[in-house]
Amino acid sequence: MRRWRKSSKFDPYLGRRLSQKVWSKFATVFGVVALLGFSAASAYINGKTRVLKIYSSDEQDGRAALEYVNQLRYQYGKQKLTFDSRAFSLAMMRAWDMRKYKYYDHVNPQTGSCADTMKAMYGFGVGEYAAENISGYPDYSEDFFTLTKKAPIKEVVDGWMNSRGHRYNLLYEGHTSGAVACYKDKCVFLGVNNQQFGEGCHTAVQGKQFWQSAPLKPGEVTPKAF
Repeated sequence: MRRWRKSSKFDPYLGRRLSQKVWSKFATVFGVVALLGFSAASAYINGKTRVLKIYSSDEQDGRAALEYVNQLRYQYGKQKLTFDSRAFSLAMMRAWDMRKYKYYDHVNPQTGSCADTMKAMYGFGVGEYAAENISGYPDYSEDFFTLTKKAPIKEVVDGWMNSRGHRYNLLYEGHTSGAVACYKDKCVFLGVNNQQFGEGCHTAVQGKQFWQSAPLKPGEVTPKAF
């Protein structure tokens, strides 16, 4: 009987198969390294440009924000505000409401709700009013590779100070307490008073029109005082 012998001939496909395995492993490793590198670069760039990932302020952030507002109030001879947890919760809900319903205004165009109609749910009495400032943070991003998270509160408050109506609310002499809260790209300040400032639902357009022609208010800080 003739025995079978293992062939000693060269396998022309062996090199190709080995090459494919090597390149496959190389591609996998390269892909992982590239992904990590891109992630790190994205985090670095976003950190430099103050890009916000998913920012939701907590009470500690709210107290820090109000402290900055109080620094400005003290600078212009106004009484400091105490932190109001009710105002913080309401401000957070207002920011969340704008984000959820995809609008940017003092009044929800779909439900008609505003801070004044919502305040009772957060423990405000009949004689208490909450005057609102709102802001949309332009450098917001939900990029998957964004690893940094930065609070925009100082920049937001400074922006309010450059607007007559917003500045008047921040420095309003009748406020006794307040809060600032942010949800993603929306931030809200609420100043609490018992002088009916903030009563009713008024759109941003209405507010802008009012302040464009309104005479100088008692205690109002003008840009010349900056």
